[in-house]
Amino acid sequence: MRPTPNSANPTNPKNLEKTAEIRRRLYPQGQGAVETDLEARLLRFIEREGDVLPAAESALGQLGRQLYRDEVALDRCIDIIATDASLTHLVLRAANIAALGSRKFTIPYAVMFLGLARLRVLFGVEVLRRMNGDRLSADWVPFWERSLFSARLLERLASYYHPIDGTEYLAGLLHDASWPTVVTFFRKEYSIFFDRADALFPLEKTLFGTSHAAISAAMCVRSGLPVHVVEAIARHHDAALPERATITNLRYNGPFLGVLLQLTDDIADACGFPSDRPAGSDDGKTMDDVLASPRVAWINAFGWHPDLNTMAQDELLQVRKVGLLLQAS
Repeated sequence: MRPTPNSANPTNPKNLEKTAEIRRRLYPQGQGAVETDLEARLLRFIEREGDVLPAAESALGQLGRQLYRDEVALDRCIDIIATDASLTHLVLRAANIAALGSRKFTIPYAVMFLGLARLRVLFGVEVLRRMNGDRLSADWVPFWERSLFSARLLERLASYYHPIDGTEYLAGLLHDASWPTVVTFFRKEYSIFFDRADALFPLEKTLFGTSHAAISAAMCVRSGLPVHVVEAIARHHDAALPERATITNLRYNGPFLGVLLQLTDDIADACGFPSDRPAGSDDGKTMDDVLASPRVAWINAFGWHPDLNTMAQDELLQVRKVGLLLQAS
């Protein structure tokens, strides 16, 4: 993704502010202090190349902006999809799969048939496919499926507590985006050429002085995501729950969204997805364990008690279908 001339200017005040925020997100304990050569390399990489979303001027970037507007213009989405061969192929293929091959689709017909919710899922699929897609093997598909599962479940769960606008979906989709990036660009430091997502283990603190949650949050700052999304991603492995009394407005609330994101991670573990946690720390976790956890009790205190079992099974089924698109793309 090529930066625009303005975005490449390090003296631009907005870029200086963004750089400071990236540093703070990467190394919150030292408030942005970079102490080792490896930490400096990681910081330079994120500042220059650490995007988690496509370039704004690309067809995929334009489509994403349309899909997450308050008033989505499907006609404009159709025009954008028609300019990009990969998007056209993905949308037509998805429509054919959904219709069990029983219809012939044009782009407008496919877009109307799929609807906004499915188009947002396909946008996520294409973002994941293009993110390091030419460097990572097909064995990463379960990792991407987990990300899609988290995105769908987080958006659905958040809808019980406040109006949703698609940023919840992005938080779930991108919360572990740093894993493939770190593996791709820092293989030597991991002493192994990772080809499988399940070979990952949490060496990040030892190697980089920070966590993959902080790295993902910094990458989201680089891409200009909203503050509540960045905050939720940064907190998605926090052990301590926020004080409920401090959570007043639930919408656009990073700590609240972060707890919901933690819960989707717990459910993903219980559903058997590859985990980003230390080996053995969550072995044998079941949905019963999740439902009895302090995290669920904390969330239930806000007045809603969604059926997490049913939601998880519904989304698991849908994500397995979407996984077919990832494998075929």
